Amino acid sequence: MEAVGSCLTNKYFEGLLRKRYYGGNEYIDELKMLCQKRALAAFHLDEKKWGINVQSLPGSLANFEDLDLPHGGHLSHGFMTPKR
Repeated sequence: MEAVGSCLTNKYFEGLLRKRYYGGNEYIDELKMLCQKRALAAFHLDEKKWGINVQSLPGSLANFEDLDLPHGGHLSHGFMTPKR
């Protein structure tokens, strides 16, 4: 938490920009839009051709500890079942 945490670490936000399932995400959306703008500029990309998916805290930080999905890991880590 000390290495990757911030004051936003415990803020839950789900859904699309400006179309969140929960209230109180105005600042999250502002930060995500700023991040998208900066990513487009950093890579000299045309916003009409490229979209930027910003995952502020997708839960994948738990994957640093190699946690499986049922044990607190995130789907970005992948998930194996006996059949797949």
